[in-house]
Amino acid sequence: MPNACTSCLRDKSSQWAVNIFKIRDVKYSYYITANEIRRDQYLNAISSARRGKLDSDEMLRKIIGNMLYPPIMRATAISALSGSDQQTVSLCITNLYDPDAMVRRSAVEYLGAFAQGEQTLQALRSALSDSSRSMRFSAFMFCIVFSSSPEYIRVRNDS
Repeated sequence: MPNACTSCLRDKSSQWAVNIFKIRDVKYSYYITANEIRRDQYLNAISSARRGKLDSDEMLRKIIGNMLYPPIMRATAISALSGSDQQTVSLCITNLYDPDAMVRRSAVEYLGAFAQGEQTLQALRSALSDSSRSMRFSAFMFCIVFSSSPEYIRVRNDS
């Protein structure tokens, strides 16, 4: 029976092709297993966040900081965050420079919704020069809202 491997590699036998396929299949199944583990961790974290569990932000931060997760998963993890501790705020500020615009925009939306202080406003201002139009627009809207809030005005006047 003809096969794609031995039609080009004429000096190799059909058994050689079968053996190579088995080796590659083992590697592929390992890759799938690693992806399944990541998928399960992601689903557990999102599910915990939606149920309001206290440890969900820690699980979400692990996903957000791991570039092995696809951007859609990391962006969704950012949008599921509920706390505004310094570690989470710093992680989101770091994600303003992510290669993917979806992750960057989720970070801007998190910072605009949860974070406070001059550091956050500076991070949002830096996002105004982003290459993504939706990112710039979100950053602009949050800068306006953030800089006109009574808490921010009071802090600025006290300084």
